[in-house]
Amino acid sequence: MKKAFALLLSVALLAIFSFCQPSTSRFSLRLSGGIGYFSVGELNSTLESMSDYDYLMSRNVSGRWEKMNWGVNFSLEAVYLITDRIGIGLGGGFFHVSKEDKMHREFYSSPNREDETYTRTIGCVPLTLNIHYMVPLASTLNLSLSGGAGYYLTSFKFRSDLVELKPTVTNRRSEAFDSESKGTIGFQGSFGLEMMLTKNVGFFVVGRGWYATITGLTGEASGNSVEDNVPGTYNVTDVGIYLVDFMFREKKYSKFIFFQGVPEDPNAYDLKIDLSGFSLGIGLRLNF
Repeated sequence: MKKAFALLLSVALLAIFSFCQPSTSRFSLRLSGGIGYFSVGELNSTLESMSDYDYLMSRNVSGRWEKMNWGVNFSLEAVYLITDRIGIGLGGGFFHVSKEDKMHREFYSSPNREDETYTRTIGCVPLTLNIHYMVPLASTLNLSLSGGAGYYLTSFKFRSDLVELKPTVTNRRSEAFDSESKGTIGFQGSFGLEMMLTKNVGFFVVGRGWYATITGLTGEASGNSVEDNVPGTYNVTDVGIYLVDFMFREKKYSKFIFFQGVPEDPNAYDLKIDLSGFSLGIGLRLNF
């Protein structure tokens, strides 16, 4: 990560210090980053359903599994201008959204108490191909539009940490799911305002939107525990994450399960994560 940052900084400095040389190339690099809103979809709605069920079935409950929507995104795109206004861009990037929540619950028929923490993280590397269109607004100001398709390489991590407080003993259990990266096809578009600071360096503000969903994530599950002073561990592969719907008091609830191979529950179905979202960011255009 440090080497990549140093390389990008060197490229930026090279472009800035060479601003006095006229730019005759149609090739440029666009570096940008911003804050994004991500739909997430079924993961959020299922955790919300699980929170509602806990409040119904337990007492002295506090905390919730809150929705995770806000994250950060970065991109690097190489653009070649076919004409003065139209270009083709090939890019890559990264976006990341994560959330950690804790719930406390007690039980009507038991003196036991539980404190549980859920941590979940979605990471995605979109590889994109875009068509760019530039609309000159002034001598140094452009309106930039782009759109295209991409391959969204996605990973998902989930961790649960449970502390169970009994009258005579404290039990602890930690479990983690780490999916393998899996790709899906998506689409994206952007619009922005770009101001050229020098002949080789431009600054822009950009809004982006994208659409992609992914399902069928599988990976490794591991855990360790101390139950009634007896330690235990496990580690398994080919584990998927599934959802199960159920009815209680004429209302439908959902929960997720991790299962190796095909789930035993015939009503289980694959979790679908909605990667779609939008972001607002800033960036640099470096001409070469």
